[in-house]
Amino acid sequence: MTTAPLSNTVDMSQYLNYPEEIEWSFFDSVGLIQTKPGMTQQVFDKLSGASNNGEPFLVYKKEDVPDSLHYSDNERIPDIVVVVELGWNLLAQEDTPYLYRGDHGYDSKEEDMMTTFILYGPDFKCGHKQAAMKNVDLYPLLCKVLKLQTCHASDGRLSGSRGLLTDYSCHLNSPHSWIYNLFISIFGFVRDLCWRKY
Repeated sequence: MTTAPLSNTVDMSQYLNYPEEIEWSFFDSVGLIQTKPGMTQQVFDKLSGASNNGEPFLVYKKEDVPDSLHYSDNERIPDIVVVVELGWNLLAQEDTPYLYRGDHGYDSKEEDMMTTFILYGPDFKCGHKQAAMKNVDLYPLLCKVLKLQTCHASDGRLSGSRGLLTDYSCHLNSPHSWIYNLFISIFGFVRDLCWRKY
């Protein structure tokens, strides 16, 4: 989460010609623009010019979105993607004015988009601190701990979080291990009750 004051808002309708050029659009901490057939280059050129003239965003055609964003290989992604600078938001004239004081959804490399993550249990090292971990690496980590098969389409890698895993001996001798075992027992009991209900 980062601070995003109302003054840090770009009205995208000043660069877009609705409905002649635009099929649909969505604006927030990222901009998604589906153009009418044959209009992609024209809209891209206008937005690139605005970006080059100091507007706080970068503009990409779908096929040119940086690999680090993992946002280019799906048929639902529109023709143009606008990536705004941290702390800014985009809107179009017909949108509800931006009223929040903070927002998320920016580039995951930004420090403000990172969070504290605490793990406890028999599969994790006691007292271990790790500098950083990608959010997408959480999925394969939890699949490993829960002994579930991972989806092959995931961008997450277990290598990014493998340093968190340990053997069971640390927690078996922990004074808090009975709390963990109690929690797991209660969770299992409630889960079984819920599944029987349906």
